Amino acid sequence: MCFRGGIVRDSLNTGITTPGLTHVWYLNGQQVTGVSGNQYRPQFTAPGVNTVVVEIRSASLSYCAPAQNIPRDTVYILVDSLPKEQFLVNGSSLYNHADYVSLSGTAPLCVTYQPSIVNPAFTFTWTINGNTYTGPGPHQECYTAAQTADTVVLIATNGECVEYDTLYVILDIVTGLRGSENGLAVYPNPAKDQVYLQARQSGTAQVRLLDARGGLVWEHALVLQAHQPYAIPIRELPAGIYLLEVRQGGRLFQTRLAIQP
Repeated sequence: MCFRGGIVRDSLNTGITTPGLTHVWYLNGQQVTGVSGNQYRPQFTAPGVNTVVVEIRSASLSYCAPAQNIPRDTVYILVDSLPKEQFLVNGSSLYNHADYVSLSGTAPLCVTYQPSIVNPAFTFTWTINGNTYTGPGPHQECYTAAQTADTVVLIATNGECVEYDTLYVILDIVTGLRGSENGLAVYPNPAKDQVYLQARQSGTAQVRLLDARGGLVWEHALVLQAHQPYAIPIRELPAGIYLLEVRQGGRLFQTRLAIQP
């Protein structure tokens, strides 16, 4: 069984329904009161090994009968704890499941990933930049200038407990993705309901908005007038980090856009 905090329950059933028979249940050496039928649902509030014993009694069998004469069965229930891992990036910064992390630098940008808790009882499997790693690490991945995002998946296993964690990585390599310095201004950033795009030069442009995994969420062809703001609707988009691309002729401008809830 897997313990995720709070209470975890199991269901036990002897399958015996013979009239006149009574079940006596014990959990970790203590008799369970109020349960005399063939079904019992023990509950556990912590990981560990638990012992459940059931005795079958009848009116014809005295409670004073020797213990060896009383039919009984024993079940051992192992409750494992969920690893509850966090991502440790570059040995210093901790991130939770479904967090976004922004990393910047020159190509190749090398990043290390490891779990926050290294327990010998846990096993680890990673997917980083499409590559598979095993063990806690730290595992190093080097990104090229052409990459703008990555999704890191960590599978931590403790006995029967399997935890899946995902980290969304936004990469700012070489180009810096600073649109305001490259002829493109985006404001406000972070934004909530609407964001404005302003170019330094007039001309037709192809505007695209990509999510953290590189998926296209919005695209539009338009004519930009120099220093005139153009509104981009973002009210229906979920909160997170996006990449805004504007292509004018042979020029490609990119900037990160943070959308707030």
